Amino acid sequence: MEFVRSIPAEPLDPNDPTEQRQQLNVITSFIDASNVYGSSAEEEEELREANGLGFLLKFERSRQGALLPSTEREICITRPRGSSSAQAGESPCFLAGDERCNEQPQLATIHTIFLRLHNKIAQKMAAAIEPGSVENFNETVFQSTRRVVGAIVQNIMYGEWLPIALGQSTVDELGLSVEERSQYDPQIDPSILTEFSTAAYRFGHSLIPRRLPAVSSRGSRTSLRLRYQFLRPEVVRSRFNDLALGLVLANRSQDQAQAVDSSVSREVTRHLFEPRRRRGFDLVSFNIQRGRDHGIPPYNDLRQSCGLRRITSFDDPVLGNNGDRLRELYACIVGEQMYRLKFGDRFFFTHDEDDIRFTDVQLSELHKVTAAVVMCVAVPSIDSVQQDAFLEVDPSSNPLVSCEQVRKEFLNPADFVVEAEAER
Repeated sequence: MEFVRSIPAEPLDPNDPTEQRQQLNVITSFIDASNVYGSSAEEEEELREANGLGFLLKFERSRQGALLPSTEREICITRPRGSSSAQAGESPCFLAGDERCNEQPQLATIHTIFLRLHNKIAQKMAAAIEPGSVENFNETVFQSTRRVVGAIVQNIMYGEWLPIALGQSTVDELGLSVEERSQYDPQIDPSILTEFSTAAYRFGHSLIPRRLPAVSSRGSRTSLRLRYQFLRPEVVRSRFNDLALGLVLANRSQDQAQAVDSSVSREVTRHLFEPRRRRGFDLVSFNIQRGRDHGIPPYNDLRQSCGLRRITSFDDPVLGNNGDRLRELYACIVGEQMYRLKFGDRFFFTHDEDDIRFTDVQLSELHKVTAAVVMCVAVPSIDSVQQDAFLEVDPSSNPLVSCEQVRKEFLNPADFVVEAEAER
């Protein structure tokens, strides 16, 4: 298997021969919507509109609505499988805050949704500010909107996803709930743990489905075989609305994500980035090799560092425990990382920092913006969505809600105008 080692980071002490090699993290550590805005000022500038509309992110108009802009820096494979022409059907990749948006259509769809969310909020905020009342209007609106979108991402991550992944009891125990005000701790290092990025958080790979659901506006259901969709942004250009609706309706049908377990779809163990007439990569083998590259400690050593007992054989009951979604070791690592990313981030949206805090009114509005709300606001073709977009529909505990009503109640930009003016 072809494998390229990760780029090493600069050592903290070049004169210390015992310092361990660490890999370079090229994106921000924080949960700050860098996937939307990029991880540097240069990337942000490239993603923004010009000509007096600098408060918006660039987008392409299409029959599917606003889509991610294109970039000529990379050429993606969009030609049909087995095409004899090397140039047939090639088209540019999408440009987003994270280049991995091009890897498969669902990623590009989610990136597009947050692009639309930014522009929707920015337009409403810009309309709520009286002309001439704010210096550097474009920068004020853009940065204020970016802060709001970052807070929405944090609210979804900590308020909806983590309780499912870690269990509500673990979230409460670690103080990861977003319902109450919190305090920044400057002593906490928010850097990404190697054990988190290289091992524990890759549990999501077991969730990857064999087929991507797509649903037309008329309700016709189809699905796309994942192995044929890698690096094909053209699929999103032609079927964004179907893919977005498929994301919502997946939890109402047999197209749900796979279980968190030791099984991984063959679409990514045999056919990942599969070129024409050749075999693709094996994601699991790649993960194992990456763990060696990054120097992941032995399983029992990690258990011990988490205060868990060492196991003595593969027949140990711990390995067969069906408890929470994540096994106790994974929950320890993911929980520790999320703790650091919350309390080590001065700008986390629930922190009570006097000079940068959201007001109580603003915080209340942000708490209302769930993943379901984002889907409704960003995708006009969606008529209804379950309250918790991550879970199956249940008439009593997770009912469907009308997107029309959700859109009417979406963020009141007037509540954020003061924040926008304060960013001058």
